[in-house]
Amino acid sequence: MTFEYGYIMTCPNCPSFTFLTSEDYHRGDDGAHVPCAHCGADIHFGRAVMTLRDVNDPALDDSRLADFAWYHTSPHANWPTSSTTLPADIIESWTGLMPADSVEQERLRYEDQALHLGTYEAAVESMLRRMCDQDDGGAQFYLYRVALRHDGLVIEPGWRDENSDTAAQISRADLGDADGIRYLNVHESPGSISLAVRPTAIAEVQCIALPAAALAVHVAPAVLKEIARIRAEIDRIEASRPDDLSPLERLRQNATVRSGREFVRRATPQQAGLASQICHLLEDEYLPGVSRPVRAQFTSALHAWQQAQKTPVDDASYISRFAAMAATLTGHERILQLLNAILTDRRVGARSESLGQVAVDPAQQPPEDSALMPALVDDVGAHGVDDRPPPARDRGVLGVLEPSGAPVEPPGAAHTDRDLGVVAEMDQFVIAPFGTATPAPWRRRRSILVRRLCGHRRPPGVGHPRCD
Repeated sequence: MTFEYGYIMTCPNCPSFTFLTSEDYHRGDDGAHVPCAHCGADIHFGRAVMTLRDVNDPALDDSRLADFAWYHTSPHANWPTSSTTLPADIIESWTGLMPADSVEQERLRYEDQALHLGTYEAAVESMLRRMCDQDDGGAQFYLYRVALRHDGLVIEPGWRDENSDTAAQISRADLGDADGIRYLNVHESPGSISLAVRPTAIAEVQCIALPAAALAVHVAPAVLKEIARIRAEIDRIEASRPDDLSPLERLRQNATVRSGREFVRRATPQQAGLASQICHLLEDEYLPGVSRPVRAQFTSALHAWQQAQKTPVDDASYISRFAAMAATLTGHERILQLLNAILTDRRVGARSESLGQVAVDPAQQPPEDSALMPALVDDVGAHGVDDRPPPARDRGVLGVLEPSGAPVEPPGAAHTDRDLGVVAEMDQFVIAPFGTATPAPWRRRRSILVRRLCGHRRPPGVGHPRCD
């Protein structure tokens, strides 16, 4: 299981694939263009040309699909039952924008949506996306580990590309006679396989609140001291700025006052640079082994959390929250230990639309004898001439590892050991993790200060459609 993975791009000129490291993807060199590794044709890389990372993923095998655990994150404490009802505030906002019959049609479409499951990485990145883009910055999130039912589970053959096929917004009616579909996820852990399923496809669930208090991270005094030094320099620059506003600042001030918000001046380039140093310091300290695209997404999500608080958040509180949430990415072994300590909810029937779960107290410590789960890779690749490096693979069945080789790096590429999953025994079935969303190459991290001064939030209900 890892949040440091590369990306596979398809070529518009030949049936080959080109591998990009996370660093290459994040930088977006040459306007996000790269030559095809096979024919040299130009590839404008991004989500639209991404493909699966592992063509041999066992999740592509219908007979094994229910042997692996899948993951989901949600602000609903009783998912998936609560996720089927459209929130009343969204209905109210729509009522003033469209006719009543259209509102009812949209409500029925929303409440008929399939449920989305994926790898651990994808579930966590989905939470980060929702915090940034869907006004969920201040929401309490829960991580769910899901077992599919074995008896009579019908999954559509193959997989869909969500760039071109109905997947993210698929309804249960669209599933036809199937219980679910596989699809290429290009938003969360891009290149991984995710599922869209009916509620009746789910047999059992486990739940833990995030961040998990049992993963408390010590905030080093040296980190606090360095950030205090940088913050003091930012404040010194602010105190030395002239009081007179520029014409553009006066326009922003008027617009801000009309909207009922407090006006705060934009950061100077020097202040923004210093605030960016704070971002890098925290990421280096608490997100080791996490790729730059995921770091950027994580930092943006924590800015959204900061802005959602009713009272100002000081640096010490922000750093504590940053460290606690970061443990979800870097301490996944202990997260899975906590999940293993939870009794599986047996109330979830194979044919029942009424689903339940057992949540663990975030403060609960894992038992001393909790065994760490063996590693597993669960990403999937596409068809064609495969020039991509094979991923590291440890695919376990009922907790028994079956190693099948080491990762191979493309010539001249940075080291990309991609161990993308976890397997564990949960009663009679195997648990395997999930994968996540990465910003487009041109979407850059904004500093804490810049987000504090300029942050805009989307209204509820606006954002990526794949919520539950």
